[in-house]
Amino acid sequence: MSCASLSQLIDNIRANPPAAIFCSDFVATYPEWIDFRNRQGLDCPVYGWTHSLSYQRYTADIMRILNAGPRPEDGVLCTSPSAVAVVGKLLDSARSTLRQTLSGPGCYLFPLPFESQPSQARQKITGDKLQVLTLGRLDWQTKAGLLVLEPLIRQLKNPEKFKFVIAGGGDNRSYITLLQRILGPLGVEIKVDISDEDKSHLYQTSQVLFMPVDNYQETFGLVIPEAQSHGCVPLVSDFDGFRSLVKHGENGLLLPTYAAKIPDQLKIISAMPLSIRLMGNAWM
Repeated sequence: MSCASLSQLIDNIRANPPAAIFCSDFVATYPEWIDFRNRQGLDCPVYGWTHSLSYQRYTADIMRILNAGPRPEDGVLCTSPSAVAVVGKLLDSARSTLRQTLSGPGCYLFPLPFESQPSQARQKITGDKLQVLTLGRLDWQTKAGLLVLEPLIRQLKNPEKFKFVIAGGGDNRSYITLLQRILGPLGVEIKVDISDEDKSHLYQTSQVLFMPVDNYQETFGLVIPEAQSHGCVPLVSDFDGFRSLVKHGENGLLLPTYAAKIPDQLKIISAMPLSIRLMGNAWM
């Protein structure tokens, strides 16, 4: 139900006590909901999901959560084992700093569900080149360091067989300008602030999703099941948030999490574009 005011929300909750309270993001409003539950005398757990993680930014948020008065039944729903490890370490460190013995909230592995839409399963659009797509927030501090594409492309023996596309959004305009200056002359197409329709088209016209992400903030990687639902093969870092979604050689390829090995791995794709296309078509 929707409520027009806080007083109406309180009245509705008192008339229909909830079995649980769920928050979209465990750092955005999670402490406030814990405090609200406690002040209203409700007997229900409060849960929040992990999204992107950051050791630096989340320290103060974890402090706020513990100071809000969590209970043992409260929990953080972690979308990958890496999220469980990161949030657990942050909670333990904050408890030690505050000298608190609070047992809540707990950390629970809770992978996000994803269902592809039937409308996505249409004929794959292919061209004479193998289109390699990188899609996500364009920020080198919280996402992939995409300048690795420069030595990667230069080391390819047959770059004419590839088309590289980087798409996404973000506020780090200096980084976007740098990508355009370094990668643009190599033929990399960079699309900024794309629409959902544009994103779907890019998935449909790409054969490979290339994501060289190796930081703890990536806990699920929704782009992977999205790309797979369009017959796009993920070529991603062998890292916790991605490793739980991709089985090497079965539904994608996993790369070492250091840049030096990426060109060697990409040469495998250069030698077998047909196999990549067949792997993608198998999901359609």
